[in-house]
Amino acid sequence: MLKRRTLRLWALCLLPAALTLLAFVMLRPHVENWQADVPRTLVIMARNALKGPVRVGIQVGHLDAHLHADEHAELRWNTGGHWDGVDELDVNRSVALELERLLGTAGIEVDLLPARMPVHYTADLVLSLHADSVADPARNGYKSAYYEPARNALDALLKEAVDSAYLAGSPLADDSLNTSSGMTRYYAFNPADRHAVNPRSPALLVELGYISSPADRGFLLEPDRPAALLHEGITDYLVRMERLPPGAATAPGHY
Repeated sequence: MLKRRTLRLWALCLLPAALTLLAFVMLRPHVENWQADVPRTLVIMARNALKGPVRVGIQVGHLDAHLHADEHAELRWNTGGHWDGVDELDVNRSVALELERLLGTAGIEVDLLPARMPVHYTADLVLSLHADSVADPARNGYKSAYYEPARNALDALLKEAVDSAYLAGSPLADDSLNTSSGMTRYYAFNPADRHAVNPRSPALLVELGYISSPADRGFLLEPDRPAALLHEGITDYLVRMERLPPGAATAPGHY
């Protein structure tokens, strides 16, 4: 009986250490930046070991639009914008692939999602990537939107983090005055639909720039530039949510 009690006591003593070790292994890519706030980092690591890995959904706007579910059948024709030989879908996909690579190097699990959103898709956050095109080549800039009325309290925080990084680091103007109802009522974020993001998961639609603008188009055709800024905003948000340790945030950059 005494031996069993001793073993149980040892097991209880070793459990916190085991959880911390597991978290360390899962989040090891950031280890060189953690020394600045070791106690807080250990708490975050232990808690996230129980929550599981960080997961980010990146929707490639208009990808495989013909496969939309019946509830979004009217969108099956919408393959995105086209301008001067540039397809919006190609821009969206190129930026998404580079963003997937950047997030993956940080140990974050990434799902690249088509236009047809999985039923009640759940992740730490979701970004839907798009690029604008209009008849006026002088119009340019970046904008983003979450679903309105707001689905949760985190949508606005995600928008703040991503917008701050993108607008500060890119040469693009703030085009928020041209935010449309199609953005604020985006089908993939509609809580009333099945093929939509879980209302508890923060989600943001980003218009990366205008492929119809010569200046914006040059920026978008170098996908590492917008992807790096999105990565910066996403990382900043995840640090604020304590899903990544304090040292994981990337320094602000200009691309």
